[in-house]
Amino acid sequence: MSKKILITGFTPFANHQENPSEKIASLLNNQTIENYQIHSLILPVSYERSAPILIEAYQKLNPQIVLSLGLAADRQKISIERVFINCNHGGFEADTKKVHEKIVPDGPDAYFTNFPLKAFSETVLKNSVLPTEISNSAGTYVCNNISYQLFHFCSQENLPKIGFVHLPFLNTQAFPYDNKQVAELIKSLLGLTINSLMK
Repeated sequence: MSKKILITGFTPFANHQENPSEKIASLLNNQTIENYQIHSLILPVSYERSAPILIEAYQKLNPQIVLSLGLAADRQKISIERVFINCNHGGFEADTKKVHEKIVPDGPDAYFTNFPLKAFSETVLKNSVLPTEISNSAGTYVCNNISYQLFHFCSQENLPKIGFVHLPFLNTQAFPYDNKQVAELIKSLLGLTINSLMK
């Protein structure tokens, strides 16, 4: 069975002219990590459209790992997300805003990532020159939405590794690191996740 990783990024949204998650996902497309091939997918920033596109790609590809990337414009660190909550709240266009809505009416309050956060914090987090953190809030916008929905869709008996990483804007005074450096950190996270599958 071929081994696959699905990485997603998002298109630019609101008044942002670019989205670093799109650039990093595109940069990693078709690369290989320990015999796992990366397949990249760029999603629209939409409550209604993004999760169905992601779930369809998951069904077609059947990857062992799904890592989604998104922009957190107000952060100055790379954030590895711990938890995804059952809430849609916020938005940038009046007709698409959500206010305290459940993603799945009868779904659990939250799903926790099954990425190896402890191993990551004990290795890459300690040694990386890039400002990086474990985050306890993926927000309540589309980034949180797609990860929650993918967890809810997947069978718990055959659950892939599902994770999310928020990125700040790159090459800025607050975060003076480039696409290649961030991509290498993402590959380190994926390498640890692959190792966790072998245990």
